[in-house]
Formats: sequence, structure tokens, C-alpha cells
Amino acid sequence: MVQMHENNDLSKTLVIFDVDGTLIQSMALEAECYVTAFADHLGIESISSDWGSYLHVTDPGIAIELYQRYCGRSPTDHELRSFHDLFVSRLKSKIAQDKGCLVEVAGAADMLAKLKADLRFTIAIATGAWKEPIQVKLSAAGLAINDFPFASAEDSIERKIIFSLAAKRASSSFQQTVLVGDGLWDMATARTLDYGFIGIGTGIQASRLQAEGAAHVIENYLDYESFISVLGKAPPLRWLPL
Repeated sequence: MVQMHENNDLSKTLVIFDVDGTLIQSMALEAECYVTAFADHLGIESISSDWGSYLHVTDPGIAIELYQRYCGRSPTDHELRSFHDLFVSRLKSKIAQDKGCLVEVAGAADMLAKLKADLRFTIAIATGAWKEPIQVKLSAAGLAINDFPFASAEDSIERKIIFSLAAKRASSSFQQTVLVGDGLWDMATARTLDYGFIGIGTGIQASRLQAEGAAHVIENYLDYESFISVLGKAPPLRWLPL
């Protein structure tokens, strides 16, 4: 049996944050706009918003899989761009109708500022979303990530490649890397890349993360010191029982 010990030396720790559901409360709006935009794009009734049922949980990865399912082929670059533009248009329209529909996960902005100032840490941002819709949502939520290494679905349809690129763009060597995310697909990525993992969520979502092996699940970032403490208790998921 492998013994796990709390890591009290947080020097050279890379913390990679997902965005949707992790830094901003955007999953409901994301699902509504993506589902309706794609259904209208292909002229079909609807699609599943059970993102975990798709092979690649990224904006283009899901679209490619849906094209293969409904059209028997992958989309052309023009078709994928057409859907991208419709999706972004739907997001902008919904946000214009309700400017308060997107907010940060409580304490996110303050946490990022404090973590950035702490020399023990480096921050990177990785997302399975396309860059433009992420920028639209972050702007609406009033959260800035421009100062941090970043990777998105423009880089790959595979989450493991996206998060690896975010780590590479941090341009340093690290004693440990911790992924902070809200989805089971984030856990899967952390496990594949041998990263530590901190889940974020409440209720059913938190229970799902814990059931899949997340040792640490937080509701928000309001208690910064507790978050820092949890960073020191996040061993790679390969150490945890499956």
C-alpha cells in the first residue's frame, strides 16, 4: 500500500484552473446556448447535454462527434466555424438579455490575485471551450485571466493535450501540479496526466466527484487559507483508489 503524506512544501506548485464551473458559474448558460445553437445549426430537434457521455468534452470535440452521429462524417472547417459563430452569437444574446446571468465562483477573483502574488505558486488556465466564447463569458462575469498561461480548444480537441500545453506554457519546472476543476472529465484529465486534483462543486456535483475518488472538493474560494491548505493535500489521483 502506498502511503500518502500531506505535502507541506508548496514551493514550485503549478495550479491549473478549468474555467466553466470552476472560475465562473456558467454551466447552465453554456448548456442552453450550445444545445440550441447546435440543434438549429443542423436542423435537428435537440442534442444531449450530458457532456460526460462524449469522447472529448470540448467545444469542437462534441461538435465533431455530433456531426459523425447525425451526418456520418466530420464537419468541414467552414461548418465548424459556422457553428462556432452561432454559438457565440447565442451567448452574447443571452448575456445582453440578462447582464447578471454570469458571475464568478465566489471568491475566484480575490483568490487568483492572492495566488499570483504568492511566490510558491504559478497559475495556468486551461479550458475545453473555444477561446472566443470563454472570453465572452469571463468578460460578462468580470473575471480577468489575461496574465496567466492559457490553452483552449483552439489548441486541441483533447483535454489532456490542452492541459499539458497550459502546463508547458507556464515555462518552468514544478514540484507538483494540481488541477482544479468541476467535472468528472477534469478528474479523468488529472488522472491521465498524473496531476493532483481539487474538485469544486456543491450538492450532487460534489457527491459525484467524491464518488469517483476526489479526496478534496470545495464549494468556492472564499476561505483562501483553507484552499491553500487543500493544495498541500492533493496527491496525484493515481495514488487514490479507483
